[in-house]
Amino acid sequence: MSRSINDMASELLNINSANNPINYKWDSDIFREITYFEDGHNRLKNAICKIGYKASIGLAASLFELIYCRLDGSAEITKEMGQKIKYKINATWMAAMDPLLSEILDYNLDERNDGNVFGPIWIVLVAIKQLSNRFVRRSYFIHSPVVGIALLAEHIFPNKNLFHEWFSQVLEKSAKMYPCTYTYAEIDRNAEYDCSGESPMLREFYFGSDDTWSIETVRQRVREYIKSDGAHNPYLRLRK
Repeated sequence: MSRSINDMASELLNINSANNPINYKWDSDIFREITYFEDGHNRLKNAICKIGYKASIGLAASLFELIYCRLDGSAEITKEMGQKIKYKINATWMAAMDPLLSEILDYNLDERNDGNVFGPIWIVLVAIKQLSNRFVRRSYFIHSPVVGIALLAEHIFPNKNLFHEWFSQVLEKSAKMYPCTYTYAEIDRNAEYDCSGESPMLREFYFGSDDTWSIETVRQRVREYIKSDGAHNPYLRLRK
């Protein structure tokens, strides 16, 4: 979080709406396909299930940030709405370092979900709510919400080849450096997972060039964020 939302992601992948009009196809069929993906996309599911717990939360945070960057600038997103989304993005990044730092990222399912702006916003915020419910409860089943977020990001991304290149690289190095240590076939649905032994994940792993970092770097990053605007973020457990 040393650099703010809309700089690292936008500069790296050039996706903001100012340079890329929001003109992707969007209708009820696409909405349903992305929302109810359980019967397909096995290759994507298997790839995401290979990466570790905190790495999965970090992947969700990076995709969440990309989706927001893609929509940022739309006249339909009010200042208040944009700020709430940024708070949730930052809380998700904090959870990638330590899930205990984030509250459940609640969202009202009755919120507006029509059109090519509110539709994607509804999908990603519902998926992030599901993700946070799982990491706050320490559920093993962390990967499924990430699949839906990835499908959404791919659909609205203006340059599909660039997205696939970035996404494939992130999945590959995540599975290699921060692999998942369990398979779902051996897990009881009510069992709790302790991810405290996993490496905290930073944004630079996804949007920069740093693949490893010290614990002190992580602690410093947490302190910096809490000191800056973390005190205003209602989705953090540490607000001092």
